[in-house]
Amino acid sequence: MYVIETEEGRFEADTERDAKKLRRAAQKKQAAIDADDNRKYTLARLKATQVGYGLYERKGRGETMPRGFRYKLVTEDTYPARRSCGDGRRIYHIDTGDSSGRVAPYDEIVGYIENGAGFCIAIAIAEQDCELFAVGACEETVVWVPLYGISITEFKTTD
Repeated sequence: MYVIETEEGRFEADTERDAKKLRRAAQKKQAAIDADDNRKYTLARLKATQVGYGLYERKGRGETMPRGFRYKLVTEDTYPARRSCGDGRRIYHIDTGDSSGRVAPYDEIVGYIENGAGFCIAIAIAEQDCELFAVGACEETVVWVPLYGISITEFKTTD
C-alpha cells in the first residue's frame, strides 16, 4: 500500500505508480476548476470595467447621469442588492441583470446604483477611499472595480 500526501490531498493505492496516477488526475481536475474560476473572474472584471467606462465617458463629456440611474440604500428587502445574515456575517446578493452572485465583503455595502432596468451596476462600500464601485458578475462570481471621481450625489435618490 502506497500513500502520497500533498497539499492537494491524500492518495492511496496498491502501487506507487497508481498513487501517482491518482495524484496527477486530481491535479488535472483542480487545474480545470482553476481555469474556469479564472475565466469567470476575468469576464466579471471586464463587465465591471465596461460599466465604469460608460460612467466615466458620460462624466468626461460633461453629461449628467441617466435619469433612470438611482442610488438606493441596501436592506434585507431591496432588489437587486439585498443583505442577509448567515454564519455571523453579512452576505449580499447582487443581481447585475446578466448574472448574479453572493458576496461577503469585510466592509458593509451601504447602497447601490440601480440602472433604468432595475439591476445593480455599482455599489457603495462603507469606509473606503472610493465612494462607488462598478459591479460585474459572471456565473455567481461578482467583482467590483473602484470608480474614483464619481460621487453618489451625481445620481438621483428618489423617484
